[in-house]
Amino acid sequence: MSSMEEMPNMEDYLKQHDLIYEKAPVEWSCGIPLANGEIGALIWGDGNPLKITLDKYDNWELRTAKPTDPRYNYPGLRKLLSEKKFEEARRVFMDLTRFSGRIEEPYPTRIPLPRVELNFTDYVEGFTARLHIHDAVASGSMTSKNGRIYWRCFVHSSRNLIVVELRYLGKTRLKGVKVGFNHLDERAKKALKNWGYSDSVYGSENGYNWLIQKFPAENAAGGGYVVAWKLVEKSSTEETLYISVLSFNDSPTPLESAIKTINDAVNMNVEALLESHREFWRSFWSKSFIAIPDSRLENLFYVELYKLACCSMGKYPCPLQGLWSQDGVLPPWSGDYHLDMNVEETYWPVYASNHLELGKPLYEQFWKNLPKFKQMCREFFGFDGAWSRCEMALDGTPIYGYWTTNFWPGNGAWLSHMYWLHWLYSQDKDFLRERAYPMMREFMKTYLNLLELWDDGRYHIPLSNSPEWEENRPEAWGSDTTCDLAFIRWLATSLLETVRILNIEDPDAPRWRDVLEKLTDYPKDENGLQIFRGQPLTHSHRHPSHLIPIHPLGILNIDGSEEDRRIIYRSIETLLLRGTGEWAGWSFPWMSIIASRVKMPNMAWHMLQTYFYFIKSNTFHMNGDYRRFGACAYAYQAMTLEAGFCAAAAIMEMLLQSWGGRVRVFPAIPEFWKDAYFHKLRAEGAFLVTSKLKDRRVEYVIIESEAGNVCEVVNPFNEAEVSVINMKTGKERILSGRILKFETEKGGVYLLKPSSKPLTEIDLSYMSFERGPSEKNWFGVKKIPRF
Repeated sequence: MSSMEEMPNMEDYLKQHDLIYEKAPVEWSCGIPLANGEIGALIWGDGNPLKITLDKYDNWELRTAKPTDPRYNYPGLRKLLSEKKFEEARRVFMDLTRFSGRIEEPYPTRIPLPRVELNFTDYVEGFTARLHIHDAVASGSMTSKNGRIYWRCFVHSSRNLIVVELRYLGKTRLKGVKVGFNHLDERAKKALKNWGYSDSVYGSENGYNWLIQKFPAENAAGGGYVVAWKLVEKSSTEETLYISVLSFNDSPTPLESAIKTINDAVNMNVEALLESHREFWRSFWSKSFIAIPDSRLENLFYVELYKLACCSMGKYPCPLQGLWSQDGVLPPWSGDYHLDMNVEETYWPVYASNHLELGKPLYEQFWKNLPKFKQMCREFFGFDGAWSRCEMALDGTPIYGYWTTNFWPGNGAWLSHMYWLHWLYSQDKDFLRERAYPMMREFMKTYLNLLELWDDGRYHIPLSNSPEWEENRPEAWGSDTTCDLAFIRWLATSLLETVRILNIEDPDAPRWRDVLEKLTDYPKDENGLQIFRGQPLTHSHRHPSHLIPIHPLGILNIDGSEEDRRIIYRSIETLLLRGTGEWAGWSFPWMSIIASRVKMPNMAWHMLQTYFYFIKSNTFHMNGDYRRFGACAYAYQAMTLEAGFCAAAAIMEMLLQSWGGRVRVFPAIPEFWKDAYFHKLRAEGAFLVTSKLKDRRVEYVIIESEAGNVCEVVNPFNEAEVSVINMKTGKERILSGRILKFETEKGGVYLLKPSSKPLTEIDLSYMSFERGPSEKNWFGVKKIPRF
């Protein structure tokens, strides 16, 4: 047995995955992304000037219009739809939407921050840069006729501080630092003026400069923010710019706090400051590792993990654009939180990647929002429960977008599923008791009140819609939506499991059992699962919500009956027959996961390859097929991050699955991958799994048990008898069959191998792939596009 060198030196390994800019990112959407979970900085421009677009999570306009029509409630909605008064219903329920384009009155949206611009004494003619993802540091150089400027920038991982170092070779120097709002388009400027935002106040003292932006008193977002900066000359050829961004939520005196943040940094050696910044990133990259033969997919995986950490290492969850809101505008879709897919895709990677800590901002913020969801349920439905709508601000304030999808009761149920996943992967009973259980219970209560017992003796959903099906048209509405029935089944089953685990009694438990017994079946026909009762998938559709029973819930799966498998594969065939013309970029990685779940590995790989048509050179997802590859009919460019994060989850789905509590290694490897490796990916049951695939044979599986649960592994070896070795005691036992089931101890480590292969012949060292220049550093703006 070789030594257990399970992962490489990540600082060296990740160099092949850095973003390398061979020329300037002249578009904001191709910029260099840096962030620390609180503030973001996107570096872009050709150096004339060099631009840094700032962002901050708590910078919100929270005022919202209130419905005034007395019919704005569930009974009113049902009555108007039953009377087929669709246009009237649309007016009642959509008049408050931002889709009208009105900016006379405020609506909830993230507010753009000032942009920092660095101007130089000479015209910049050349630009190169590199984003080092191992330590979240960007560096580069700019050339002019009179010299060269070397620069380095990072957003400190634990301070609201941006550091820009400048070093000069030749005569070219920094001419000035400009911080302001001239970059805003006319619509954004007019909106802010209409909404009562006063001009920013500038000030300076003792070399410190600042901008103070106060919010109107009516905006409950926290009072405003401060951007402070100081340029420090280190020598005749070196300067360092320090920038701090703080809000009144961060400090009651944000200006004083920002100046102190900068002063503390100035008094430190820059290398010591950088070292303290790197502590987070070293720990982050040590938690898991993958190596796959597809260098572009592997590169994407690590860049997406980097971006997710940037956007979720603080106290707030990641919204649509994370900490890189579009420069100069009010952001698309308000830069908000969408619960009908976007939030979920964003956080799917945290589980298998062994980065459960990145999910904490999601759980805690939406837990704080639960009282508002309960109030909204009482106001709209007239009964107890929780209702979250689809689109919302950071604090849960509703955003009146699509009235169909916003009504959908599955928004909150899907959110609560993320809490359940955290329990499954962590086995943290305190979290189950204090967060997952009450969250799931409240959203199930809403379904209990919506269900109706019809003459057939079955419970039915009388009115709902499937996310984004038929947009806002009358055809969007129906009964017995497949996605809702799936969430009801999952909630009832999981809540019953929860009260068993926690050994508690719940007065709603008899209702959960009754619903499970009498809930109507999924609507389906010869073409597979329907959208809702009587409505098959008749055309291309970007949101495969009728497949939610397959993924993410996994309650309809290939381990079920022959009929289950027939329905699954027929549903996917029908989806493929309808085509991808109306898909968006984020549809493809989700479909990759679904394909992996049902053992269609080549399709899983193909969906991920198609996803590359939808991203910019820095991996930003643009929703539309903007370069017209023919992947879909839409070419619009609106950046959202969830699709890239979902792609990372899809890559891991090919390597490891654990749905239903069974560990499956390399379950969906495309037929042309011979070798692959992963280290400490996380499985349900709080198991950390390491495994190596060589020449399409699984060499071994290592299971580390955090909770001491019984472990079940689907036999991945080409022989029936398998050795299970306790790596701490050396004790060995033989298991056989399709399912390898064995008890574990908390903290125990177990090696599984073919019983016929001696332990001395097992190579436990990590696997990596030799790669030439053409297989490295896929991302960053290139002179000639790489993909």
